[in-house]
Amino acid sequence: PGPETRISLQGIVGSAAIINGDASGRNLTFGGAGNITVNGGISSFINDVAKDGTGTLTLAGNNGYAGTTTVGTGGAIKVTHNNGLSGTGVTVNSGGALQFAQAAGSVDINVVAVPASITGTGVSNDGAIRNLNGNNSFLGSITVNDASRINADSGSTLTLSGGISSHNKALTVGGAGNITVSATINLDALSSGTRGSLTKDGAGTFTFASAGTLTGTVGKLHIDNGTFKVGGTGTATLNTDELTATASLGTLLIASGGTVNAVFDEGITAYNGILSGSSVGTLALSSTGTNNSGIQFTNTVNAPGLTLKVGGSTIGGSNEAEYFTLTFGGSQDITVGTLHITGDTILDFNNSAGTFLSSATLIIDAGVKILVKNWISVA
Repeated sequence: PGPETRISLQGIVGSAAIINGDASGRNLTFGGAGNITVNGGISSFINDVAKDGTGTLTLAGNNGYAGTTTVGTGGAIKVTHNNGLSGTGVTVNSGGALQFAQAAGSVDINVVAVPASITGTGVSNDGAIRNLNGNNSFLGSITVNDASRINADSGSTLTLSGGISSHNKALTVGGAGNITVSATINLDALSSGTRGSLTKDGAGTFTFASAGTLTGTVGKLHIDNGTFKVGGTGTATLNTDELTATASLGTLLIASGGTVNAVFDEGITAYNGILSGSSVGTLALSSTGTNNSGIQFTNTVNAPGLTLKVGGSTIGGSNEAEYFTLTFGGSQDITVGTLHITGDTILDFNNSAGTFLSSATLIIDAGVKILVKNWISVA
C-alpha cells in the first residue's frame, strides 16, 4: 500500500486479522455508512488511524499504532478494549463521537491514557464522548476545543481520571447514566481573563471526587437536571464564579470532604434548584468588588450537616455594595448545620414572615458587619 490506505465498506461484523503496513508511517482510514469491527490489533507500522463516513468503527483489539486517531463528522469510534486506543492522541470533530463499551463477556474496560481533544455534541447530541454500557474508565486527559458534550447512557458509569481542561469554552455533561471525574477540572474562571462553563443535564449523577486531594475551577456552573455531587471520598474543592440551577430539577450535593467555593460579582443570582439534605460538606459563598453581589435561595433548604459560609470582600466596611447578600424567595425554611459569616453580609428576608434561617452553630468572624433587611418579626 501507499502512504495512506483507505478502507470504505458497507459493513463488516466478525473477526478481522491484524492490520499492519509494509513499512512504518502508513496511515489508515476507515469509512462508509456501515459498521466495521477490528478484533485484531492495528500494529506499529500504521501511523494515523481515521474514521469518516456515518458508520461506527469498533476497536476491539490490542492496538499499537503510532500516530493520531481522528473521528470525522457523523461517525463514531467505539472502544471495547483497554488498549483499543493507541498513539499520540484522539481528535473528535464536530458531529463525531468517541464511544466506550464493555468488552466481550460484559467486561468493563479501563482505557489507556491517550489524550483526547473534543468538539461538539456528538452524533444526535449523544456526546462527543459517550459511555454506552458498563462501568468503564478513560485515563486520558480531555481538552474541550469548543462547546462540547460528554454523556453516559442509562445504567452505565464513566470515570474520567485524566482531567478536563478548556479555554473559555462550554462543556455539558449529561445522559441518564453517571459520570465521575477524579482528576482536575479547569474550565476557566473570570480571574483568568475568560470564563468557561460546566452544565449538568440528564437524570444521572455527575461526581467530582477522588481518593486524594482534588481541585477544580469552573467559570459558570449550572445544574439543569440530575445531581451534581462534590466530594464523598478524599478532599474535593470546586471553585466557580457563578452557581445556578433549574427549579426542582437540578440538585447540588456536597458530600463529606467536599467544598464548593462560589464567588459572585454580577448582582444577585437566583439559585432555583435543590440543595441536597444529604450535604455534609461546605458551601462557601462570597462576593468581590462593588456590584451588590450575592445569591437568592428560592427553595427550602434542609441540610443539617452542611457548613454554609457567606461573606463579602470586606470586614467592617462602610460600602454596602461590597457586602455579600444572602436573600430568600419568601416563605421558606433554610436549615444548615453551621452558618459561618466570614465577611460583611446582608441578610435580606424579602419581607416574608414565613422565612426562617436556622443553624445548630453560628460563627461570626471578628469585625464583620451584618445588615438584616426586610425582616418581619413573628414573636
